[in-house]
Amino acid sequence: MKSAVTTVVSAADAAGRFPSMSDFESVKGSFDRAKARLEAAEKLASCLDKFTNLAVDAVYQNGSYEQANKDKCVR
Repeated sequence: MKSAVTTVVSAADAAGRFPSMSDFESVKGSFDRAKARLEAAEKLASCLDKFTNLAVDAVYQNGSYEQANKDKCVR
């Protein structure tokens, strides 16, 4: 998995240079936004079943499908 740090270091390495101050500032910005990103991910994860069921119901609303087919889609 790529992180902000490995992305910046890899890009600088590929360019044959050391990371610049602006590179480090972008990493710091990514760390500053980390808490908000984690909170958003937790909210989405807590409603995952709800979102999945709503999406499947929307897909299958125009047909007469068995529950088994919907269950396969959800998996």
